[in-house]
Amino acid sequence: MVASAEKTPDLNVDLVKEMKDMKMEFANLMKPALKDMTSIIEDWFNSLSTQNKDMKQDLSHEIQQIQSEVTKNGSGIRKLADELAQLQALAIKNEKSIATQREQIDSMQKKLTYMEDYSRRSNLKLINFEVQRRGEMKKEILLWFNSFLPQHLVEQDIERVHFVDNSKSGLLRPILVRFASYANKELFMSAIRAKPELLKRGDKTVQVYQDISKESFEWRKMMRPVTIALMKNNLKYNWGYTVFLKVWKHPTLHRIYSLEEGEQLLKAWNIQVEKTTSPRSAAGTSLASSDN
Repeated sequence: MVASAEKTPDLNVDLVKEMKDMKMEFANLMKPALKDMTSIIEDWFNSLSTQNKDMKQDLSHEIQQIQSEVTKNGSGIRKLADELAQLQALAIKNEKSIATQREQIDSMQKKLTYMEDYSRRSNLKLINFEVQRRGEMKKEILLWFNSFLPQHLVEQDIERVHFVDNSKSGLLRPILVRFASYANKELFMSAIRAKPELLKRGDKTVQVYQDISKESFEWRKMMRPVTIALMKNNLKYNWGYTVFLKVWKHPTLHRIYSLEEGEQLLKAWNIQVEKTTSPRSAAGTSLASSDN
């Protein structure tokens, strides 16, 4: 049997050709879409670039404004700081001036207190002295003085006598006695210090106090805890002009100008200072102390 001479078609070649045609057709179809997509991306990128550029410009402008404000405000702040420094320096200067003036005022007050107290050195206050006849008060007091004084006093030795503020302790009204000389007053004080029983008059005991200014009175009142501790320990003291306390502790004389100083000094001597709320004043002259 003789083979046929008719040629059989090549299926692989036709399939490859068909695929190439489809690829070309797909490429032709995709080109416009890709072109459009590329254009969109490019437009978006250009827009983003423009926005970024505008933002940079805006930021640059804002930065310049901020820098300008900082420069301007910085100058103002520096000026304000300079003014504050000047005010601080002025305040320090004023504080020093006020401190100096306060010292001057304190010094002047002490001098005035001294002058007032010194003008009263020849005065005494008698408390619980019963006067039989008010019009004869000076004679009665003079008669009492001369009943125990070694030196006889006459009326001219006492300048005046008179009642002072009302007594709040239930005692008789205080009587102010002004001696013509400080020496005669000290003559009387020496006598009653030596013999306190001389203050007994009838059924009453006369109390004797120095006549001092209000400032000295308040200071001595404040010092009462110290004076009580001194008396309890048999330490001699007296009041100095204008406001200080003189304390003897062998062999030294000490001066105390404040309650704190007194407490520290007594603490060094192992003496306890007790706080007191007693209404009785420390301004009165005890028989163991006097003003000098």
